[in-house]
Amino acid sequence: MRTATIIWYYVILAVIIIFSLVFVDFSDLPQTVQLILVLALVLLIANPLLMVWISSGGEHRLRQIFGSADAALEAQATELMQEVGHLREMDKSKSEFVSMTSHQLRTPLSAIKWTFHMIMNGELGPITADQRSFLEKGYESSEKAIAVVNDWLNLGYLQANKNKYQIIPTNISELIDRVVLEFDQRVKEKNLSLVVERPKSGLPQIEIDPIKFSMIMENLIDNAIKYTQAGGKITVTINDDKVNGPERTIEINVADTGIGIPKAEQEKLFQQFFRAGNAASLAPHGSGLGLFIIKNLVEGHGGKVWFESAENLGTKFHVAIPIKQNKV
Repeated sequence: MRTATIIWYYVILAVIIIFSLVFVDFSDLPQTVQLILVLALVLLIANPLLMVWISSGGEHRLRQIFGSADAALEAQATELMQEVGHLREMDKSKSEFVSMTSHQLRTPLSAIKWTFHMIMNGELGPITADQRSFLEKGYESSEKAIAVVNDWLNLGYLQANKNKYQIIPTNISELIDRVVLEFDQRVKEKNLSLVVERPKSGLPQIEIDPIKFSMIMENLIDNAIKYTQAGGKITVTINDDKVNGPERTIEINVADTGIGIPKAEQEKLFQQFFRAGNAASLAPHGSGLGLFIIKNLVEGHGGKVWFESAENLGTKFHVAIPIKQNKV
């Protein structure tokens, strides 16, 4: 009975289709309407066949197919989750290894550096000009190695504490003064001028993580010293123009008269391990991590960092930080 019904169904459908093709002009209809009619025709043809197939056990076969597919997908998802967990463990082990190795390297390197320093200062007896020349090279090399180790330590600290910010009200002016003081000896040795400019009126306290913000300033000033030639100038400016505005931010600028950043390389500047060509030539032992760390720490405070630069004309970095943190 079902077979006979389907036969009559298709006979009537065939008559309707032939009649439509002979007596109806579809060319004037919009393409969308034509497409709908074609789809409707396909459904009319397929519907009775589908019903027969389902009634003869097709539904059971569909369930088997989709059940197998679901099981396979679930197994793959479990496998992927296990792989992700494995990768996280590997990344954690890598970070711990880098941090441990960096800590172990920094102590002996610092000892080597200060041994060179003591000998050069004549604390262990007089030295000749040739001896001083070799000692100075050793001292400079140890300083470069310590700088790279410090970058790795900072990166390890950043990765381990990327979501941990100890936000407290902080006097930003005093914090910057403390950071600047750390570079006093290097500034004198390189015959640079380092000045801090601040508003005449008192600054409000700013909600930041003092340790992480000190890292931002240390990296910015370190770069300015590293890439500014002897006799140059570095200016740290605290700008309170937007303290009472809608943005409620303090902006800290670090400007130098150094080598600048080539225009073609500026868009890559905050990428991990990237160093501009002229910077790598001047200081070949850098890690390329400083600005990457700065960007992550600034954004972790809900702020933003940008710069202006021209090759051989210096660079000016801008760091804008909200006065109050919306979330910790």
